[in-house]
Amino acid sequence: MIPFFRRIRKTLADDNKPIKYLRYAIGEIVLVVIGILIALSINNWNEHRKNQDDVHLSLFQILNDLKQEELFLQEQKLSVKKSIDYLTNVSKGNYNAVHLDSLLTYLDLYFYFFKNNNAYSGLKATGKFSNINNPLLKANIASYYEEGYETLIADTQYGEAYTNNQVLPYVIANLEPDTNYLTRVELVLNKLKTTNLKYIINYQIGLKNSVGGHLESAIQNNNKLITQIETELKNQNKERLTI
Repeated sequence: MIPFFRRIRKTLADDNKPIKYLRYAIGEIVLVVIGILIALSINNWNEHRKNQDDVHLSLFQILNDLKQEELFLQEQKLSVKKSIDYLTNVSKGNYNAVHLDSLLTYLDLYFYFFKNNNAYSGLKATGKFSNINNPLLKANIASYYEEGYETLIADTQYGEAYTNNQVLPYVIANLEPDTNYLTRVELVLNKLKTTNLKYIINYQIGLKNSVGGHLESAIQNNNKLITQIETELKNQNKERLTI
């Protein structure tokens, strides 16, 4: 295409010999500028497409992380509920509904949160998180991993500290755990009447209720974010097909 235009300009320039070199030079400059602009435009388009491909892949990876995390959160929610039900029965004196010799297991059981944010961390570390064009989605992803994780980590840290500093010393000193971490039923019944065991149980119930509420919120936010990312990925696929 460019050689064709050059031939036309050369023919026109030959009709007027005194200014043919000036015309030719100006034409060359214009062609070079046009070529540079086209090259920059193509390069920018390619760079934009590459960034969007990276974002698309990262969102897909975040989606997988969220789906795996949903399973973990659901498992933890059931575990916390099971522990609350057991301890509540003991606190209310419904001893026939539980195995009192297993009390130590439920007293020593606290929620422990495991991060599952590799895709999000990678997107932030490379600076490509800003390439997400959907501002609402970007804000919700950041909120889920920053604020949501902070709450669950705080639950873990407090639960671990209370268990290690309050529960375990009491268990070791008063409930005589055997090698299977079981205790004697009659010993439990006696300690419920004569020591602060019931206070520890009730406090653990309160802690676990708080954790259960945070887990429920995390699951709801997880499901909303999954839906948003799936919608965004579908929209991106449509855009890619039209290009």
